[in-house]
Parts: sequence; C-alpha cells; structure tokens
Amino acid sequence: MMTLQTPDGTCLVAGEDGDIEVSSKGNGCMWQTLLGATGEVFLRSVHGKFLCVEEDGTILADRPLNSTWETFQVVPHHAQNAAGVAGGVALRSFHGSYLCIDPLEKRVEVSDKPVPWDGGEIMSLVCNKADPHPLFVKIMRKYQTAAFVKNQVAKYGDLQHARMSVPEACKCLMELTGESEKEKSWVIKYMLATAAAVKEDGHPDWLQLAVFLRALGMLFLYWTDDDNAVLRSISAQEWMVKNSTWVVGEPIPNSIEFPELNELNPDHCNAIKGGSAANHCGLEHVVLPWTPDEFLHCVLSLNQTTLPAEALDIVRFWSFKTWYEQDNYDELCAPQDLDTKEWISSLGKVACVSEGSVQKTNVNNELPYYFQLAEKYLPDTLQW
Repeated sequence: MMTLQTPDGTCLVAGEDGDIEVSSKGNGCMWQTLLGATGEVFLRSVHGKFLCVEEDGTILADRPLNSTWETFQVVPHHAQNAAGVAGGVALRSFHGSYLCIDPLEKRVEVSDKPVPWDGGEIMSLVCNKADPHPLFVKIMRKYQTAAFVKNQVAKYGDLQHARMSVPEACKCLMELTGESEKEKSWVIKYMLATAAAVKEDGHPDWLQLAVFLRALGMLFLYWTDDDNAVLRSISAQEWMVKNSTWVVGEPIPNSIEFPELNELNPDHCNAIKGGSAANHCGLEHVVLPWTPDEFLHCVLSLNQTTLPAEALDIVRFWSFKTWYEQDNYDELCAPQDLDTKEWISSLGKVACVSEGSVQKTNVNNELPYYFQLAEKYLPDTLQW
C-alpha cells in the first residue's frame, strides 16, 4: 500500500462510491499496487475497487476487476515542476494521458504531459524497468527482518481482528483480492485445485483441508497499516505459488532465487550462521518471515481445531523452500523435522498444479466438500 500524493502533499483519495477527490492524508488515501505481467500497474483503493481512466478522461475508482482501462504505466519524471522540484514518477493511463491534480482547482484530471507524483519507495521500485527482479522478491528480501517479524507477530498473533467462519473468510478473501464472483475467483479456484490434487493423490481429508485453507492466511492483509502496508503489493499468485522463505536472523542462503538481492536485507548483512538458533533446536523454534502461511499457522494453532500437528506443519513450512527443496538448515532440525521435510517435499510436487487446472476448477461443485471438512475439524467460527 502507498499514498499517491503530489510534491506539495496533496493526496489522491477514493470515496466508497468510487468518486475521486483530493485531500491531505486521511481515510481513503492508501492504494494497493498490483504489478502486471509486463510491468504495468493497477491501483486498488481501500474500498477494493480499481482506479480507471475512461476514454473521455473521466477518472473513477469503481471497477471491481482490473482490465485495460485500469492500466497505468509508471515512468520516471526528471523535469522540474513549477515549484522547482525534480524527480518523482508520472502515471500514464491506457489511453496515453497522464494522471494529475490541478494545483489551482484541486481536482483530479488528465494531462497531455507527464506530471510528477511522489509514490514513495514502492513506485520507485516499480519504475525501475531496467531491474529484472520481481517486485515482490525485492519487498520480501528488504523488509523481512527479525524486528519486522516481531512487530507483525505482536500485531496479529493475538487474533483480535475478526471472528469468522471459513465461508465468511472466503468471502472476505475475495474482497481483499478484488474478486466479486466465486465462480471466477482465481484464489478460490487455486484453493480448490491444490486441495483436489492432494485428494486425488490419496492423502487424508485433514491434509486436504490444510492445503485448501492456505490462502486464507492472506487475510492479515485486510488489517494492514503504514508499518506493513508494503506487503499488500504482493499478489495472491506470488504469495501462494512463487514465494520462498528463509530463517530470519540467519544469512539468507545463496541457493535462493535472486541471491544478489540478499544484500537488501539488513539481517543478512549482519548475521552469523548459527547466531539466531542452536544446532538441532528444532524448526518450531526458528523465526520465519511474516507471510500468509505464518498467520494461518497462528489461526489454526490458537483456535480449538482438531487438526493434527502435521497439518499445522504443512501450513507453516509450505513456502520454506530453501529448506525442503534446497537442503539448507538441516543442522537446525530435530529428528521429526526431517520426516516433515520428506513429506512436504513430496506434497509440494503433488499440489503444484498448472494454471489450466486452476481455471478448469468447478467452484460450485467442489467448494461444499471443503466447507464440510471445515465443519468436521474446525469450530463454527474462528478468531482471526
């Protein structure tokens, strides 16, 4: 999340009805940045709707889904503005016009010429088209320090944000990801497709449920603030499929994808191997980055579920690929962890479903089965 503001501090604000206004910082100033496949960005308001520039220049934030007219290109802005300020970024709409705020009328409009915005560090990262590294990797590597994780655990670990059933949590997740119909929702289809693959491979129903529930860990993003809003710029696909974690406080392994980004992490630069955890202490005692997997592990651990411990391990370690795929951290493992490693490595391959399988999923046919499993193993409502 970020604020879109001009160099003089005027912010672009989305109303609940989709109208766009200008204001100093306050409700509605925050925008989630979603990065497209070719470097374009989509801007989603705190109300879950996307910013759009129509052909006639009308500007609204009322679109439930992101498509062409919701596309913006972030371009560097090197020229000085009227106040003599250089730098920032300009936002070019799909139609070629630039988003701006009229400094006299204090209204949002489009311009034929680039106009600077101060989008903060996230926009600067997006703007660097010469950098081949995915934005979400840079965010994870830069921000996931021991101090950051400690703050997130303090913020979310007491599960005082909401009380919801699993069906209610699924609806909340769709709101978070900007999807209005469960039949077309990528995240719901992904939950079902991965769980179905585990089911077809003959695994027990409690494990099917654990795999199905994974994406619900993203719900902590519903309650972000300035401290961790940057994590909302990571998409559902990146959290669920592409993310890879490490032991916080230890040097990040060179085997991780894009190891050259390890230097962004202050803990990595200052860490000594074995300095944060003792040999064979057991992975239950190590600190991992704050991710949806960690949040869901908290939810399932602290609510009165009847899921076996193995289900909770699967949830927590799913993204810990530097361990079970790349053979790091075995020196920290207790004997039972090595059994888990073998199991989750096999399970990860089973649940690695294709995008075609995700899209072919029939939500209405398959979703009731997993809601029944939730009733079997979980209380009627969960603290989140």
